[in-house]
Amino acid sequence: RQYKSLFSYISVCFSESKVKFLKEAGFEFEVSKERKSETMKQLSKSWEEFFAELEQYKLKFGEVNQITQKKRQRLREWCEEQRVQAARRKWGKYSQITDDQIERLSQLGFKWDTVDSPSKGWDDYYGELLIHFLNTRSWSIP
Repeated sequence: RQYKSLFSYISVCFSESKVKFLKEAGFEFEVSKERKSETMKQLSKSWEEFFAELEQYKLKFGEVNQITQKKRQRLREWCEEQRVQAARRKWGKYSQITDDQIERLSQLGFKWDTVDSPSKGWDDYYGELLIHFLNTRSWSIP
């Protein structure tokens, strides 16, 4: 599926002569199963490296949800991406995070929802919005 969309994108953006030039230069439009497997191993390894860094962070600072040091910006961004990927998985969308990875992060004390609202969660606010819409037939909040 990704190959087809990539090829469609390329055929729209590039002329036939440019596509031919890329093929002759050795550009691979289709990824072999072996190469795909190797790429997945590299992604997984990268995930493992960040997870190990997060474990070290917890040992040093005692928690994993308030990464504030500038030198740890990549780790903080990785944590945010894990939250995005988990949310995508929860909603049935394509996601790169596995159930095992979610479990491992959870065991480390990783918070999936970083909004500090002990009384109300996203679902509560969404419910209120739906009730408002049913009463007013408007999504506009006064």
